[in-house]
Amino acid sequence: MPLKKRRDNIPRHKAYQMRIASKSTRRLDYLIGLLSLIVLVFVSSAVLKVMTGETTSLPPEKSYVRVQVLNGCGISKAAAKTAKVIRDAGVADVEYDVIDEDNFESYEVSETMIITRDEADTEYAQSLASALGIKPENVVSQELDDNFLGIDLTIVVGKDFESFAAESGAKTE
Repeated sequence: MPLKKRRDNIPRHKAYQMRIASKSTRRLDYLIGLLSLIVLVFVSSAVLKVMTGETTSLPPEKSYVRVQVLNGCGISKAAAKTAKVIRDAGVADVEYDVIDEDNFESYEVSETMIITRDEADTEYAQSLASALGIKPENVVSQELDDNFLGIDLTIVVGKDFESFAAESGAKTE
């Protein structure tokens, strides 16, 4: 007795199923092989770009800084005029959004100062101070107890308002 099954002994419907199954299995194997090859090409391409430094960098996101302007000098509309100067300051990649204009608790502020409400915003405060001609030592940091407006910087306009407003083109009348 032979140990091997002969094909002749397999019923016709079983032989047909085996033939169909082997063709579909071969197709699936070819498809998996092709997809594996495509993935390999993409991965090797990405690795080569990273290794050779040919990656493209995204442009820096524009930062929005929320600013509060307070009149600390008593000059009429000093906060509004300073807010206009800030909006026109045009510091690269930063947009200063003046969200509040009001009076400071006192009109005895001699020099304009910028108060950062978070240590992380010191760089924005320094660049705005530079654009407005405010001394770097007049940039200080102090957190607000209740910062419900989400203020990043507070500018307290001092009696030197006319000097930096004139430099930037704002009228002080």
